[in-house]
Amino acid sequence: MKANFPTLTWDSFLQSKAQTGNGDALALLRRKAQINNVPSGNWVHQSAKKLEAPTVVLPSHPYQIDLRGNVHYTVADGGTVIDKASGVEVSKITQEAAFLALKLASSRFAGRPLVVSGEESFKQSLIACVIEKGLDIHFADPKMEQKCQEKQTIFHNMSFAAVVSPALLAYVDARNELRERIPTIKLHRAWEAEDVGEFVYQGTRKLADGSEAIILEKEGVMLVKPVDKLKEPQKMKVGQVLRLEPHGYYVEIEPQRTL
Repeated sequence: MKANFPTLTWDSFLQSKAQTGNGDALALLRRKAQINNVPSGNWVHQSAKKLEAPTVVLPSHPYQIDLRGNVHYTVADGGTVIDKASGVEVSKITQEAAFLALKLASSRFAGRPLVVSGEESFKQSLIACVIEKGLDIHFADPKMEQKCQEKQTIFHNMSFAAVVSPALLAYVDARNELRERIPTIKLHRAWEAEDVGEFVYQGTRKLADGSEAIILEKEGVMLVKPVDKLKEPQKMKVGQVLRLEPHGYYVEIEPQRTL
């Protein structure tokens, strides 16, 4: 009879609880594993003077928790990230994996410069991600931080002004004229390079010249922005909150669970 009911070990029980979001169970698994040293490989972690760091799980990404309390993520472009007690390991480097590693590390070690260990290509991927995504992240390595700041200066000095087409201006004018007859229509205006911060995505519109514009709502005003396929986030839903950075890239604001 016992063969039909295999014994559930304490570690297996903690693993099942952690998988469903139990932070205490995840902390116990990590404590039992006694992971105190950062192994070799591509890692993002905190300084040698280790401070208490919360365990964080990002439920927007598929994940699995193993018996040592490691959280394994696989991202859309095939990259793999393992969040461990001692830091975040990128076992397969891709652009999305680098971005996820930085999000996890900055959430766990908030306000602290990040220590990066590993290949030079990995470090360059992290620097590129910080610049392209406009992340407020700093590195403990002075050379890496200097290189990041230098590239940020060059990047931010480039012109990101959108080319506002006559068709886009015509659409804005038409909506505002219609607003005079239908007050429920919100004020529209063309997006400007200085428009940054949080916006609510309100869909895209096909313009008269065949181009597309994205509609972003902020404080009751509808900003009409030309679509840039290289910078627009993917699979957006109407009502989704986005943060637009000064360099023209979006950061999708997603829920995160701090355990």
